[in-house]
Amino acid sequence: MSKSKRGIPFIDFWSMFYLLMVYTFTLIFDKANIIIFGIYFICAIPFIYHLDKFACICFLLSTMSYFFLGADEAIWSLYTILAIMMIFKTLTKLKISLCFKSVVYFLWLIVAIIISYIYSEFGYSKGMYAMIYNIAIAILLTMTMKINKDTIISFLPKIAVFQLITYIVMLLINGYYDGYGFSISKNINHNTFGASVAILSVIILVKIVFFREKALIYKFIWGVSLILTIVAGSRDALLAMILTSVIIY
Repeated sequence: MSKSKRGIPFIDFWSMFYLLMVYTFTLIFDKANIIIFGIYFICAIPFIYHLDKFACICFLLSTMSYFFLGADEAIWSLYTILAIMMIFKTLTKLKISLCFKSVVYFLWLIVAIIISYIYSEFGYSKGMYAMIYNIAIAILLTMTMKINKDTIISFLPKIAVFQLITYIVMLLINGYYDGYGFSISKNINHNTFGASVAILSVIILVKIVFFREKALIYKFIWGVSLILTIVAGSRDALLAMILTSVIIY
């Protein structure tokens, strides 16, 4: 794997650049369009052999997707880029491995969703299509995604630290108190912000405790993340911590 001059793996350096680009576009523009989508897509090409790392970026932005430009659920989004790359990776693989039992589970989920929405008194068909789309993405994930050990041990904590530092800067510049807790923006609910910080806190804590990280930056940033989680006053923070722990496990 190629590395930058400072010894950082190129894809890690590129991931920080990618996140910084998303942050910058978020502050400059109001709405994503095909031009921004095109820029995101072109800049995502280096991730074609590191889909697990790009998935991590999507995961870290997902809790506040309505805030980060391009991380929302619209057509022109990071998730669509991830789906396109997974499809391309699947088509280029000589062998496609998918457990038969998993296929049955996925198909049963689709049937259950359709039956559920057919008999729903609200008739929210858009929600049904959204659920089926999520299952299709899950199938693609099982067919293409292989989480490397280095991604969990090194990459994810490094990106979590980078995002937390960005949160600190945003909080100092544009911090907002809504009467219940602090957030980085008036447009961001303190519960949502607290859950996002809680997720980052768990990722860094795993790095410190289970992978015995000795660098002081991780310990310092984890302490800051804990403080931010508390001052955010989020009722969703505990659930976010539990779910993140399960995902990392």
